Amino acid sequence: MPFLFEEILEAILPRAIYSNTPTEDHDMPIDGVKDCMAYIERVAKQRGLPCKAMAEHPECGHDFPPEQREHAYAFIDDVLGGSA
Repeated sequence: MPFLFEEILEAILPRAIYSNTPTEDHDMPIDGVKDCMAYIERVAKQRGLPCKAMAEHPECGHDFPPEQREHAYAFIDDVLGGSA
């Protein structure tokens, strides 16, 4: 791809970021996601921006398990100021 995911995440700072990256997902290597999350947290800190980032790594293949779905909904609710 002609871009780096880090650059995409950097472009949306200080917006919240949630990532569900299963440990056995061969479409999205987990090490790359961990590197991106560390990068974006570092850049936010350097710029004095808030960084609300959450990454989960369930032990499964390319999937969005119910537990992670509930965590994602709670994350979104928290970011939007809801009360779920």
